[in-house]
Amino acid sequence: PAALCPLPSIQPSKGFQGQCPWRGSKGQRPLAGSRGGAPAFPSLHPIALPGTTQGCRQRPDVVYNARKLPGEPPPVSATAEPLTAPVVAPRLGVQHAPLRDKVADEIRAAILAGQFKPGDRLIEDRLAEEFAVSRNPIREAMRTLASEGLIEVTARRGAVVASLSPQEAEELLEVRATLEAANARLAARRRDPAVLDQLRATLARGTEAIEAGHAAELPALNDAFHADLARAGHNRTLADLMRMLRDRSAPLFRGIGEEFARESWAEHAGILRAVIAGDAELASLLAYRHVMNAAATRRGG
Repeated sequence: PAALCPLPSIQPSKGFQGQCPWRGSKGQRPLAGSRGGAPAFPSLHPIALPGTTQGCRQRPDVVYNARKLPGEPPPVSATAEPLTAPVVAPRLGVQHAPLRDKVADEIRAAILAGQFKPGDRLIEDRLAEEFAVSRNPIREAMRTLASEGLIEVTARRGAVVASLSPQEAEELLEVRATLEAANARLAARRRDPAVLDQLRATLARGTEAIEAGHAAELPALNDAFHADLARAGHNRTLADLMRMLRDRSAPLFRGIGEEFARESWAEHAGILRAVIAGDAELASLLAYRHVMNAAATRRGG
């Protein structure tokens, strides 16, 4: 690249004609920023382009020429192949989730599957032995699950699976219905083709399970459908809140009959049709009704 003279007011003297006055060689003017006559950048000095007059760095027709000094690597040609960065293996922490997250996932799955029921105590020593880990990741996992509302930690009893009063359950489902409605509206506006294809596939699998009488498969498929619908909204903050509320409300619907499962799956189909059609208001309305209908079925209303 063209170089500008660091001292534009100084011009080369007659004694320096035909050579660079800023090399810093003995008896010559040193480069700006050098000490004791040693040049700041000894391997770089200006040369004139063909057909021009040699001169100082302030001339626009002067470029740097790399002059190799002893011990320096050879200069890189402008036509040389570009350097490639060395391949660095990803760090272990990037490849693997922290142990506390894995433990939290296992405990969360056990709670959602009903292995740990509301009010059950979660004893650190037993969990550490079961998962073959120390107590420290167990404690960290407990803090994560407590922040999600799945467990409660008290000084007297320690960690227990959270229980919801009837009033708390109603309030939770009202909030979940509102968020599901907002997400369905976003999904209908954005209509991501890849996510819609996944929703169609999940819906088809659920319909096949119902027709085959395999109702036991529906809870996992229901979770998959709602997770895919959350992705269709393309709002990560909203999706995280919805996941937390789905997890907290999952125990409320455990044991509801097959007839409810059929009705619920038919509602999924209606929501998906509205999303595919781009009808944001209808999709939002159906998603809200879907959660509130489940709440009414749960309380027998």
